[in-house]
Amino acid sequence: MRYRDLRGALAASVAIYAVAVATPAMAQTKSFDVPAQSAATGIPALAMQADVQILVSEEAVRGKTIRAIKGSMTVDQAIRRVAADAGLRIVSSDGRTWALAPATSANTGNAATPAADDGYRGEEIIVTAQKRVESAQNVPIAITALSQKNLEEQKIEGGPDIMRAVPNLTFSKSNFSSYNISIRGIGTKAISATTDPGVAVSFNNIGMIQNRFFEQEFFDMERLEVLRGPQGTLYGRNATGGVINLITAKPKLNKFEGNIKGEVGNYDSRRMTGMLNIPIVSDQLGLRIAGSMTDRDGYDYNSVTKNRINGRDLWSLRTTLGFENDWLRGNFIWERFRESDNRSRTGKQLCHRDDSPDMIGSTSTGPADGSYNEVRRAYLSTGCKAGSLYDDAAFGTPNGLGIAYISGLHVANILGPVGYDPTTNLQVGLLGYKDPYGGLMQSRNLREIASVRDPRYRASSDILSLNLDIDISDSLMLSSQTAWNWDKVYSFQ
Repeated sequence: MRYRDLRGALAASVAIYAVAVATPAMAQTKSFDVPAQSAATGIPALAMQADVQILVSEEAVRGKTIRAIKGSMTVDQAIRRVAADAGLRIVSSDGRTWALAPATSANTGNAATPAADDGYRGEEIIVTAQKRVESAQNVPIAITALSQKNLEEQKIEGGPDIMRAVPNLTFSKSNFSSYNISIRGIGTKAISATTDPGVAVSFNNIGMIQNRFFEQEFFDMERLEVLRGPQGTLYGRNATGGVINLITAKPKLNKFEGNIKGEVGNYDSRRMTGMLNIPIVSDQLGLRIAGSMTDRDGYDYNSVTKNRINGRDLWSLRTTLGFENDWLRGNFIWERFRESDNRSRTGKQLCHRDDSPDMIGSTSTGPADGSYNEVRRAYLSTGCKAGSLYDDAAFGTPNGLGIAYISGLHVANILGPVGYDPTTNLQVGLLGYKDPYGGLMQSRNLREIASVRDPRYRASSDILSLNLDIDISDSLMLSSQTAWNWDKVYSFQ
């Protein structure tokens, strides 16, 4: 089968919301002015001024107070002073997120017994599933969060691969333009290029109805979040089944770093990913450039054209400019994706041939005599019929006379034997009333097809995104998200 699909999409979205939380930043020396107060209010105030995330339970700070913290000191010193005042200990810290817990496990009279330390430190996973930065353990949503390291360890290279790591999620691709992500059985089976999905795909918390989730590979990700269940309240329409949120890595404003990784394999496979992080103005402005490239010869074979097919030739480039000061944080992202290869979007198509019926009820459809009668008989054929994929007959070819455009050509007298046909009183064409497939059988090799044309796949995408966090006051932050997406796919198969 072959077809052509041309699709373009141009979309822009803007979202603004306010939350009373702080955005984490790298630990650094800061000037603090936190008055003496209860630990329940003082710790959030310190976190806001330090621009870090401090995680502590409500029970652990109930009834506790802290002394005033004023002057310049490191974030580490400030948090340790607050923890000591409130009778807490630091459980874990990665320089951006701090977890605190009670320093005592039991009280005997007025004496406090230090809690036993078994050496265990749980790994905190920070997510933005609810449009705010918080620990995954505190999010009342069924969520799977995968870091870039998790993706690499499990060889999750693109959208179709996440089925291996996420429960209740399936990914399927038809021979047409769309794909289907289902979570807990909820998705969409529609094949129209303009059909909305049942599971939303978001780029840094911004919904992208048209996206290259099927084609593009994951690279330089901060994390990938999969939220299961309806998410319409925070993510709007098209989130009936859930949301897949792609969070890209942002610039580090005080650290120069980079990496590059290459892979080679059979079928002349070559893959490369790289990243470069450049602090332009320390702690204020940084640039991060990341990209990936995949080039591979096809591992399928077209016995008609004698060419290898189902190869890959694609690349992605992402540039992120991050900035931060005392009251404003944000980033500007430009991402470009291009693919031009002979990718096959489906596997080999099998067929149980549906022969033309001899009888309709008690009425004969006429003899199979090679005349125009053969075409009339084929009107009642579906080309292929239901049957087991494990039977030898599954490797058959369709009843070509039953294909709509073949029947139409016969009706228009373009096909058929040269000369006069007494059964129809028509002067008809050149090729005769013959099945174009000739009743042939396909190769049983699932990596071999027979097509007069090789598949062609062309896809492109450009995304511009601007995200801003503005501190209105010590307890209120305004967040703005704006995105522009230009997307197009062309394919022939």
